[in-house]
Amino acid sequence: MKHQLQFVWLFVLVFYYTDTYAQHFTITGNIADQSTGQPLEFVTVFIDKSTIGTTTNDKGFFKLSEITLGSKKLIVSSIGYKTFQTIVEADTTKNIHLAISLEPDNIALSEIKVTVQKDKQWDKDYKKFFKSFIGSSENAAQTVITNPYVIDFKHKNNTLSAEASQMLIVENNALGYKINVVLDTFFNTYRSASSVRSVFFQEMPAKDSIQHKKQIQKRKEAYQGSFRHFVNTLLSNSLNESGFSIRQYNALKNMPDNAITSTREIIARVKNSQLLFAFIFKGMIEITYTDPAQKMPVKTSWLKKKNEDPVVIDGYGNIFDSWFNLTILGYWGSQALADDVPEDFIRHHKE
Repeated sequence: MKHQLQFVWLFVLVFYYTDTYAQHFTITGNIADQSTGQPLEFVTVFIDKSTIGTTTNDKGFFKLSEITLGSKKLIVSSIGYKTFQTIVEADTTKNIHLAISLEPDNIALSEIKVTVQKDKQWDKDYKKFFKSFIGSSENAAQTVITNPYVIDFKHKNNTLSAEASQMLIVENNALGYKINVVLDTFFNTYRSASSVRSVFFQEMPAKDSIQHKKQIQKRKEAYQGSFRHFVNTLLSNSLNESGFSIRQYNALKNMPDNAITSTREIIARVKNSQLLFAFIFKGMIEITYTDPAQKMPVKTSWLKKKNEDPVVIDGYGNIFDSWFNLTILGYWGSQALADDVPEDFIRHHKE
């Protein structure tokens, strides 16, 4: 796919990031066992990277409301079944009904063994996993995985990989979110780490109004200057007023060089796709963020491509199969799940 991608420039994307936010649609559906046809109860259904989610009732029925128009990834997850996911495209407010059959995961069922006792190697692997997956920021210090022992680690060719037999439950006390994580893949090499995951955010009740206000402020701070903020800035073509400045990094001089002022030098949309985009810059760029209101603190990050191939991402900043071609350094390098906020919070924050 890397050598066959075609791109279109991003000046047409302002519509994609503005008008679609103003309208909503609803998804309803029924979920059944693929083998028996029996309805499945207590199945988790959610829109990826959002607070929109629910579980099925005793008839296997679910309903998701207040979904903004556009391309959305729907995730269906239940213990003992293979995770189902699909892209739902909506350009009108017409409601969508789905009939979904889940395939039993017999291998997963036979391997579900939640063991409290793990060896020293597991402890060592878990610390590395936590730092890469949850992060090493102040918010990460207040974040816990409540069911870590569903994670298994493997080593191959100097690469640490992880898989989870069940949905991970993460409690972020700094931002006030309980995060349900479907972990697809996780890899950590001596140079970089990457994961493919689907997440459903749920508000954790605050002790009082003071704590709630602090959590809201923390969420804004986590988003401002983040990698996702940068991606949204590029896609909405608002680089000049965003607080971000970009410079091409000169590897020979070991310092930033010429300023980049056009998004066309950084990113393009993959042709015939509303969901996928690609970083097309060359070499290494330095991104500095200064809060336009406070003028400080300055957050500096670097993106480095290993070769000339494009790095494919979606509108949330998730990196696809070309993740190995991109190294993220600096401020963004310390950010991970503990510094993430749902897409609907970002939308409301913009409004």
